Amino acid sequence: MLNNSHNDLRGFGSNEKANQIASLIFGVSTIFGVILYFILRTIIIGISGKIMAICMFMALLSVLPYFLSKVTRRQNLITYINSIIFASTYIILILGDRQAASLTIWSSIFVLVIMSLLYTSRIVLTTLSITSMGLLTYLAFKQPEETVNLNISDHLGRIGILAMVIAVSYYTNYLLNQRANENIRKLNEMSLQRDEIEALYEEITATEEELRDKYDELVNYQESLRQSEDRYKKIFEASNEALFEWDLSSNKKYLSENWYSIFDSDSEGEFLIEEWFEKIHPEDLSSVFKNIERLKKGEINIYETEFRYKNYFNNYNWFSAKFVAVKNHIGDAVHLLGAFINIHEKKTQHDELIFIASHDVLTGLPNKLWFIDYFSGIIKENKKGFLILMDIDNFKYINDVFGHPVGDTVLRLLSKNIINLGKDYTIAKFGGDEFVCCISGEEKNLKEAYDNILEIITTPIQYKDQEFILGVSSGVVEFKSGANDVHDYIKKAEIAMYKAKELGKNNWVIFDEKMNEEVIRTSKLENGLKNALHSHEFMVYYQPQYMIRGKKLFGYEALIRWYNPEFGFVTPDSFIGLAETTGIINDIGYFVINEACKFILELDDRGWKDITISVNVSPIQLSNQMFEEKALKIVEYYNIKPERLCFEVTETAVMQSFKDNVDKLGRLREKGFKISLDDFGTGYSSLSYLKSIPVSEVKIDRSFINDICKRKEMNIKLVKAIIEISHDFGFKVVAEGVEEHSQLEVLDEMNCDMVQGYLFSKPVPSEEALKISDSCMQGV
Repeated sequence: MLNNSHNDLRGFGSNEKANQIASLIFGVSTIFGVILYFILRTIIIGISGKIMAICMFMALLSVLPYFLSKVTRRQNLITYINSIIFASTYIILILGDRQAASLTIWSSIFVLVIMSLLYTSRIVLTTLSITSMGLLTYLAFKQPEETVNLNISDHLGRIGILAMVIAVSYYTNYLLNQRANENIRKLNEMSLQRDEIEALYEEITATEEELRDKYDELVNYQESLRQSEDRYKKIFEASNEALFEWDLSSNKKYLSENWYSIFDSDSEGEFLIEEWFEKIHPEDLSSVFKNIERLKKGEINIYETEFRYKNYFNNYNWFSAKFVAVKNHIGDAVHLLGAFINIHEKKTQHDELIFIASHDVLTGLPNKLWFIDYFSGIIKENKKGFLILMDIDNFKYINDVFGHPVGDTVLRLLSKNIINLGKDYTIAKFGGDEFVCCISGEEKNLKEAYDNILEIITTPIQYKDQEFILGVSSGVVEFKSGANDVHDYIKKAEIAMYKAKELGKNNWVIFDEKMNEEVIRTSKLENGLKNALHSHEFMVYYQPQYMIRGKKLFGYEALIRWYNPEFGFVTPDSFIGLAETTGIINDIGYFVINEACKFILELDDRGWKDITISVNVSPIQLSNQMFEEKALKIVEYYNIKPERLCFEVTETAVMQSFKDNVDKLGRLREKGFKISLDDFGTGYSSLSYLKSIPVSEVKIDRSFINDICKRKEMNIKLVKAIIEISHDFGFKVVAEGVEEHSQLEVLDEMNCDMVQGYLFSKPVPSEEALKISDSCMQGV
C-alpha cells in the first residue's frame, strides 16, 4: 500500500525500487555526460590528467547511489546521500574545470527539471537548487569575464534564468506533488476500499462457503430424507404385514397395499375405522377399542394383542396386532401406527398342538395331564366332590382275541358315547383302558352321576357283526376343601379301583383308610418278597391226588408257601398277584419246579416211579421266552423224565397270547411234559377254545364242586357236561376242592377220573407228603 512520504519516488511501487531506478538513471546519465564531456574537452584542449581525474571521480560518484540502494533498505538515508552526491558532482565538475563551467553549469537547469519530475521529496531539488545557484553566483563574481565574452549582466541574466527555472521547477514539483499526493490519497482511499472490499469479499466468500456447506448439508439431508421416505414407503408397501397410520389431528388414515388383501377390504372406497371395529369379534372388541383409546389419550405407548376379525365369507380369522403412539414434544399423541398380520393358520396349529397335548389322540377325550391340571384347579377353589377312576374289565381280552385295531375302535365308540353325556360330566382318558371323572357335590350327586356314566359304559357296543358288552371297576375317593395333594387323591382312587376288581369286578368302591393300610402292607410284602428267595423263606407243600376208582395215589400238586418273619405265613392269594406284578413270579416258578424235581427223586427212592407232580404256571411265566428252555434244563439236571411233571395253566393265561401260548404248550407236550387246564369253566369262552389247547387233563374248579352237593339240577348237568366233553376230547378230568363224601359220590357217578381236596389231605410239607406215599404203598 502506498503512503505520503516525501522520499518516495513518483510513479514507482516501492521506496527501494524507486531509489534503485533513480540511482540507475542518474548513474547512466552521468556516465553519458562524463563521456561526452571527456570527448569534447579532449578535442578542444587535448588529453589532460585533470580532465581524466574529474571524469573518473564523477564516474565513481555516478555508480555510488545505485550500489547504496542495493546494500541498505533505509530509504530516507539513501535520498539524503543521493542529494549530496548529486550536488558534489556539480561542484566537482564546475570547480574542477572552471574554463568550461560557464557552459556546463547550464545543465543544472535540465537536471532540476528532471529531478522535480522524478522525486517527490524536495530535499534533492533544494540541494541541487542551492548548489546550482551557489555555483552560478560564484562564477559570476569569480570569473566575471568569460572567454565566451560574457559580462556581469550576462551572468546575472543566467542567474535570473536559473532562478526562474528553480521557481518553475519548484512550482512544477509542487503541482506534481499535489497531484501525486492526490493520487496517493486516492490510492490510499482505494487501497482502504480495496482492503475493505477484500475483507468484505473474504467475509462474503466465507459466508458463501458456509452457505454452500449449509446448502450441501441441506441437499444431503433432503436426499437422506427422500431415501428414508422411499425406504419407508417401500417397507410400508412391501411388508407382509398390514400397516396403517392414523393422523389424530387431521383424522386421516394411511393404509398399505397389504391392508386390503389381508382384511378383504375394498381399496376404492374410503376407510372407516367404525366399520373396521364392527367386524372384530364381540369378545375381543371391548379390549381392542379400550386400549386404542388409551393410546390416543397418551396413557400407554404400545399395545399388542390378538383378536378375531370377520372376513369376506363371514368367518373369523385370528390376527396379531401392535399399536404404537407417536407423541409430540409436549407428550400428546399425534399419530397412531399399527401393524397387523394374519396368524389364523399359526393360531389354528397352536390350538391343535394344545389340543393334542391335552387330549387323547385315539378318543379325543381330555388326557391325564389335562385332568391333573383341571383337578388341581378344582382343589384350589376349595370345592367338594368325588374323584372316580374307572377301568374297563377284561379289555385286554378284546385286544388279544380280536386284535388291537378292534380294541381301539371299541374305545373310540365308547368315548363317543361318553362325550355325548355333555359338559356336565368331566371325563378324561387316564390310560390305556382307564377313565377318570370328577363329580362335584354330595354323595347323592355321586350316585346319580355314576349311574348315568355306568349306563353309558355298559351299553352294548356294536362293531360290524360283533357286540361288545363292557364292565367297569371303579375306585372313588372323596375330596374336601383345604386339600392340595392331587396325586394323593389319584393314588387313593387307584387303590379303591383295585379293591373293586378284587371284589369281583364290574363294581365300585369308595376309598377308606383301611385300604391304604392294606397298600402299605402290600408294599412291605413286596419288599419282603424281593428277598424271600435269598432268605430261603419259600417252601413247597404238596397235596395228593387220587384216582376215584380204587383210591390209588397217582400224583401231587406242588403249591408254594411263604413264611415271613414279620407277617408269618402269607397265603398265596396275598403274594402271587404281587409276584406277578413285580416279575418275581418267574424265579418263584423255577424254584417250585426245582423243588418238585427233588421231591420226584425222593419218591423214586421209595419206589413211586410213576407219580406225577403238577406245578402251577402263571400267565407271566408262560409268556416268558425262557420258560421252555429253563424247564428242560431243570429236568435234565435232575435226570428226570419230562412226563413226571405236569404244568397246570389256567384258560385265562392261555388266552392272553393265545397262539403263542398254544404253540409253546404244544412244544412242551411234544417234549413229554403233561399239560393240565386248571380252573376249567371260569375263563373266557372255555368250550370254544378247549379243542385247540394241547392239554392232557382238565381240572374242574372248586366252585363247581361246591355247587353239586346242593343237588341243583343245573349245576349237576354243567359238571357232567364238562366231564363228558373232556372225555370226548381224550382228556382226563380232575376235580379239585373235594371236601365231602357226598361230592366224591356224585363225581364217581359222573365218571370223573381223579380228585383232590381236604377230604383226603390238605397241602403238606414234603416230609409229610412222603409219609402219605409210604402209607399208600402199605395200603393204608
